[in-house]
Amino acid sequence: MKKQLSPAFVLIVILVVIALGALYFMQRYRADEARWAQEKAAAQRVADQTRSRMLDSPARERTRRGRSGPGSSATQPGRSAAGESEPGEQ
Repeated sequence: MKKQLSPAFVLIVILVVIALGALYFMQRYRADEARWAQEKAAAQRVADQTRSRMLDSPARERTRRGRSGPGSSATQPGRSAAGESEPGEQ
């Protein structure tokens, strides 16, 4: 004998399956959203560090070049800051 399913039972099963599927995809979306936020924050930190390095870099280069570049007043081996020979270097 063939038994027939009640339409109410079929409707309830379909609704439960849809609800479980919706909960599953909502959970996955929230987990992915949290991961995207972490990746975005990490990328922002890297961009900020790079930007600050690029902004600081020209100032550092100028001070390095200004002190040790050719014709600068920086001390050279065998000379004092005033440009005179040190005692023993004559």
